[in-house]
Amino acid sequence: MKKHTKYFCIAPALVLALSVLLTGTVLAAEHKTSVAIPDNGYATGASYGTGWKCKFGFTLERGACVEVVVPENGYIEERGDRWGCARGYRKERGECQMIEVPANGYLTNSSRAEWECERGYRATRVLCEPIKVPANAYLTNSSIGDPWKCERGYQQTNKDCQEILVPDNAYLVDLNYGPGWECARGYNLTNAQACKKIQVPTNAHLSRKGDEWLCNLPYVKIANNCVAR
Repeated sequence: MKKHTKYFCIAPALVLALSVLLTGTVLAAEHKTSVAIPDNGYATGASYGTGWKCKFGFTLERGACVEVVVPENGYIEERGDRWGCARGYRKERGECQMIEVPANGYLTNSSRAEWECERGYRATRVLCEPIKVPANAYLTNSSIGDPWKCERGYQQTNKDCQEILVPDNAYLVDLNYGPGWECARGYNLTNAQACKKIQVPTNAHLSRKGDEWLCNLPYVKIANNCVAR
């Protein structure tokens, strides 16, 4: 008796679930059939939005699917609803206009510039002009400042490269400031742009940089000597 009662209680729940499922299916079918799909469109089957989209090669305009008109030297982009220009052309007034690349220039893939100049040339507004490199200099790839640098052992003055005259007991340094050289360890710079030997007194030693002397502990500096405290 208990077994029959159990089945009798479950049956209404099953009927209700089937009713809901069938109702949803009917409503979805009614939604599909009620969607008005314009020419050159297709049903998406989605229960949200318009329920349709334009076919490839057509774009949505005021509820209709209008054909994408591709100009000469253009192509339909991946999404299929707009067009782009082939390499070497740019969009301009609804057409693909050819990009004018000057002599000694080349096309780029950059969004910053359509073309750039070959090495040894610099871009003006519409031209690639040759870079004048002075004697004892070389080209760089920098777009900031001068497009050339002086060779090692030379220093830029205005638009030329002058030889760096290194005094005795000094060596070249690659710095953008100063005379282009520094005194060797144990020497310091004088007002005459020379390197003078440092006289280290008793109980003293050269500093880490080597351009002065310091007293050994526990000696202290008095005048030019190191004396005990």
